[in-house]
Amino acid sequence: MLGSLTLGECASGLADAESIEVADKASLREVYDARVLETLRDASEPLSPAEVQERIGGTAQEARTALQRLAAARKIRRTWKSRGHHGYLVA
Repeated sequence: MLGSLTLGECASGLADAESIEVADKASLREVYDARVLETLRDASEPLSPAEVQERIGGTAQEARTALQRLAAARKIRRTWKSRGHHGYLVA
């Protein structure tokens, strides 16, 4: 959020609606990522992005992006499920 503030907003202490929306999106991402992580922990096998989406909702892109964020943070790891299809599980 700090990167999206202007000098005027920093000086006045007031942020515009767009800056607040960015902060809200970040907190929504954190909540979604936590749900993805919990779903993977509860699964008995690696889950594909489509399976994650089916279990917690959201769009296919949201699920894929969340899985990529979690893998980059080394909270989960990518593994091969079968014949070229991959899944994710908790690291």
